[in-house]
Amino acid sequence: MKQIIQSYRTGKLEISELPPPALKSDGLLMRTSCSVISIGTEKMILELSRASLLSKARMRPDLVKKVLDKTRQEGLLNTFNKVQTALDKPVPLGYSCAGITLDVGARCEGFKKGDRVACGGAGYANHAEFNYVPKNLCVKIPEGVSDEQAAFVTIGSIALQGVRQSGAVLGDRVVVIGLGMIGLIAVQILRSSGCFVIGYDLDPSKCELARSMGADIACSNREALLSAVEDMTSGNGADSVVICASTPGNDPIELAGEITRLRGIVVALGAIGMNIPRNVYYQKELSVKLSMSYGPGRYDPSYEERGIDYPYSDVRWTENRNMLSFMELIAKGSVNLDPIITHRFPFDEAEKAYTLIEKKSDEQVLGIILKYKETPDPSFAAARSFGTGTRAKLSGGVSAGFIGAGNFATGVLLPKLVPMKNVALHTVATSTGISASSVAKKFGFAGFSTNLNEVLDNSEINTVFILTRHSSHSKFIIEGLRAGKAVFVEKPLCVTPEQLDEITGFLSAADQNAARLTVGFNRRFSPHTAFLKERFSAVGSPVVINYRINAGRLPQGSWLLDPAEGGRVVGEMCHFVNFALFFAGAAPETVFAASGGGASPDENVSASIRFSDGSIANISYIVDGPSSLPKEQIEIIGGGASGHIHDFRKTIFRRRKSESFTTRGQDKGFSDELSAFIGSIEKGLPNPIPIEELVLTTRVIFKILDSLRSGETVRV
Repeated sequence: MKQIIQSYRTGKLEISELPPPALKSDGLLMRTSCSVISIGTEKMILELSRASLLSKARMRPDLVKKVLDKTRQEGLLNTFNKVQTALDKPVPLGYSCAGITLDVGARCEGFKKGDRVACGGAGYANHAEFNYVPKNLCVKIPEGVSDEQAAFVTIGSIALQGVRQSGAVLGDRVVVIGLGMIGLIAVQILRSSGCFVIGYDLDPSKCELARSMGADIACSNREALLSAVEDMTSGNGADSVVICASTPGNDPIELAGEITRLRGIVVALGAIGMNIPRNVYYQKELSVKLSMSYGPGRYDPSYEERGIDYPYSDVRWTENRNMLSFMELIAKGSVNLDPIITHRFPFDEAEKAYTLIEKKSDEQVLGIILKYKETPDPSFAAARSFGTGTRAKLSGGVSAGFIGAGNFATGVLLPKLVPMKNVALHTVATSTGISASSVAKKFGFAGFSTNLNEVLDNSEINTVFILTRHSSHSKFIIEGLRAGKAVFVEKPLCVTPEQLDEITGFLSAADQNAARLTVGFNRRFSPHTAFLKERFSAVGSPVVINYRINAGRLPQGSWLLDPAEGGRVVGEMCHFVNFALFFAGAAPETVFAASGGGASPDENVSASIRFSDGSIANISYIVDGPSSLPKEQIEIIGGGASGHIHDFRKTIFRRRKSESFTTRGQDKGFSDELSAFIGSIEKGLPNPIPIEELVLTTRVIFKILDSLRSGETVRV
């Protein structure tokens, strides 16, 4: 299929040939008939992408802060590599489209093949011939609504949510500042609600268009606006003002305060300067509201990605309900989009449309429709494209296939794997073609796909790296081992006891000794760990391991907090449990855990593991520490000796004398772990981590969860 993408590093725009997206259970696959280019949003993306690195930093100071925090925690080199990887990720353009349903996921209720659908969402409703869209970002198109009109569903929902935030009711006097696409739609929604509407825009032609679409008055200069508000409100001021303009300047927010009545409402819908003049807003006791895009549910992964709806009685107008409401307004004739559509382009000529957006033309530009050919339905089961990789196929070496390629894969794993001469990167498979293509080209995979079977069923691939979301690990582990491949899975092994039973059951039925399986428990491979392990081997006494992790909070709604994905204990504490098992070198007997509370019950957790030789491991997983605090500190004491690992940068061992070990940067053992795994395949050596230890680590993690729930000590 074809899709419009842009390089975030260079700003180059192109229509790329990519494999179609994969179907997931919570959404649908659709063939696009029309999509709308959003002038404001997409122009902003274009400008940001084409800016220099310094200009990007000035435009996104929030990201600069994240980079500085990451540098303090992980070091300059690791952070630099991750930033470079982020810059190389292409940006999918588009967020509002319409078309026909091709296939429906198992949990995507209410849709069937052949339904006409309107779809929204950046990264989903792309300018692409085919899209996968989660169900809460899709609505059926009513009879009488054309695909062109339905393609405005996202833009219309943004306008509708802004109007809802204004609280406007029948008879209210409302001012709309900014008469672009969103402003003109807001004018019509307000007019259909029985409001008196005054439009304001510096462009006289837009004011004329607003009047033709229902505005009672439309002004193109400040003095005329002030006079119109004075006359229409008998000098009281507007009941509410909806700011749809987009400008870094502060003029709109200042103007809104001047024309709004006592205790009125100002809604900031567009991206504007927000230096609110206190005296005016204070003396009028004005309410300032921000309008969050399409409505409640926006930016919430559980709602948008996993389809978990909000209760109708508690959240009447969600993102999806706004989308449906907007479709109904079009069907009733309350909103007319035809005057807003100024240009139509065949999808193959999309670059001409972006020339218009960048103001390289004198034409009036509002709504731009991209129209797609009725291409045959793709064979999603066999979809595959080939990258530009040049790495040679090895005989007797490791031919690697990747399932999933997120931030960890591209920022950590692949940069360390690529230099290994005995590894050939064969195929990478991800859920979207844009991701698979960019990873293949950057790291030199010979092929890329959105079909995971291209990796699992390919006889040329002897090693599979699994880097998908945690709940899918057990499924892919079993499928990879069943196909006779070596399997490297990023932690955790699995997320439920039932999945662990499936894995152990499969291993028992198969030849466990022949199964080549490794989980990414890298810290045991760190040279810092090796330094202390060697010295404590001469001590020969039980040890006490105190491991403190300053993990930091995750954004609300992060999939890592989702219990279905295991949560943070299963997803990350497994690292530290495995380290403790490795260092103690004895069987764990009991576990006691307590939680200090957090956004999730498995945040701020303290777990104590007692081993058969008397060793104890105390693991403190903290999310509320300051970002300036090092992420990991390990203290090991026993037999008159002590060891201290400072964030895997510096290690000190004290017994009769003090010894220290320092690495140039943070070294958590990723490179040594990969070398051990690849070497074991090539030389036929045992698994770098015994499979029984992988299972035991996971079992201890589940016992920690049991102890958290019961508040009691649990036997392993």
